[in-house]
Amino acid sequence: MFMGRIDAQVKIRGYRVELGEIEAALEALPDVQEAIVIAREGVDGRALLAGYVRSHVQPPADLAQRLRAELATRLPAYMIPQQLSLIAQVPRTPSGKLDRQALPQLEAAEDREDTHVHHGLRAQVARIWCRVLGVRTLAVDADFFVNGGHSLAAIEAVSALESALGCQLEIASLFERPTLREYVRWLDARLAAQLRVTHGDEAALARGVA
Repeated sequence: MFMGRIDAQVKIRGYRVELGEIEAALEALPDVQEAIVIAREGVDGRALLAGYVRSHVQPPADLAQRLRAELATRLPAYMIPQQLSLIAQVPRTPSGKLDRQALPQLEAAEDREDTHVHHGLRAQVARIWCRVLGVRTLAVDADFFVNGGHSLAAIEAVSALESALGCQLEIASLFERPTLREYVRWLDARLAAQLRVTHGDEAALARGVA
């Protein structure tokens, strides 16, 4: 009877991923004493990587963001956990083995100090990114690709924004400005410039009619 793989290899967005390799990369970072990475189902039904970290120091508030940034220099984007959570103790069975079933559920392990984006254009972009990436919330400095994005997801996100805003946007704009803060700042300037051009054309047309 075939019941599944005996190793810790999983498939994420078409890539074969060794969970142990990600755990080793996390444990190589200065603030991490122990790390566990699992695959779980995201809100959109797609598999995503969730990481649990035990630190031997008082962790900074933005630990998850820092760890993802460090991993981005060592691992490809599809191997970076979309969710990271700090835990005080690693759950173990009576025999001392890791008990993955006892790990706490992660609802939205993004940086919680600034997860909810409330206003205007940023909220609109954040909603689209969350839907495309399959996460519930994103920090303002969240990186689209670090949080599970890839080229097809970028096309989907930009197309959704074009439909929502009624304008044309280049796919490259997201690759050049992958964080929510950077992208919204650029998008705001882009929309303002288009509005000025539109008003200028209308004024010129009005003068011609007069």
